[in-house]
Amino acid sequence: MIDYTAEEIRRLLHQTLWHQTVPHHVVFTQSLWRRTHQAVARRIHYEQRRRRALEAPL
Repeated sequence: MIDYTAEEIRRLLHQTLWHQTVPHHVVFTQSLWRRTHQAVARRIHYEQRRRRALEAPL
């Protein structure tokens, strides 16, 4: 999983402290899902770049 970004921390604070319409467990579950998805997307992106670099003609 990726680290918390300043934007993610801001979003969590806003949703939990100032915007009380969504339950806290939903906010944190969405944050966990988002960070996990970003980590998977990052890994796939780097794997594709590595694969393309290995297949490129010299």
